[in-house]
Amino acid sequence: TLQITVTITDSNNPGFSQLCPITLNILPKEIELDGSTIKTSDGQKTPTKEYDGNTHIDVKSTADLIGIINGDDVSVAFDQSANFDSAVVGTGKDVTLTGVILSGAQKHRYTIPDTVTVSGIGTIEAKALTLVMSLMDGESDTVKFGMATPKYKLDLDAASIANLAPSDKAAYDSYVLADDTTGFVREYIGFTGWSTPRDLYSASKSYTVVPLISSTGKNYTASASGLSMSFTVTRDDGT
Repeated sequence: TLQITVTITDSNNPGFSQLCPITLNILPKEIELDGSTIKTSDGQKTPTKEYDGNTHIDVKSTADLIGIINGDDVSVAFDQSANFDSAVVGTGKDVTLTGVILSGAQKHRYTIPDTVTVSGIGTIEAKALTLVMSLMDGESDTVKFGMATPKYKLDLDAASIANLAPSDKAAYDSYVLADDTTGFVREYIGFTGWSTPRDLYSASKSYTVVPLISSTGKNYTASASGLSMSFTVTRDDGT
């Protein structure tokens, strides 16, 4: 609050003069966090994490401010625990910070909300899993000429199963009960089919089958590199 006194005169009445007290309310200036300076807890990069099924991310608890008048001593701190706007993989995510508080000799001159959402600075990256491939029960890696391709299935290795987000692990367990782990890989990782077409084989030759994976838009990713199985086509006489 600033109180001043103004002298009022009238040019048409040179003898008129009156003192008028005025009270001015000076409000604190609204300022913002500089989103480009919000970093992960190690201070190395913008808020980024691997998919884990939740929105939580730890950030460095300080950042720069936008709008501070040159020379004023003002800084900001906030809770290290922050949240993305959603838990799914993607870029340009909003990040919400809580416990935002100003400090410094001139902090009273400024104001900022105690909860701040900074737009478009976050990234959740897909989690890489490892697939295993095997023949389905009752299938053989040797087929006679004219028979269909052996049937294969996909699954996750033990470490990948342990690294699934809790809700996704529950879904995986349901697929296991249905004896359809390939279905889980199709839905959650992006399995689209097998590389070798059916019924186009010559006898006395071996063929390699590789799973085709397209993980675009999925929370998990896996590489088919090095993942393959072979089967052999024989004639009726076994040659």
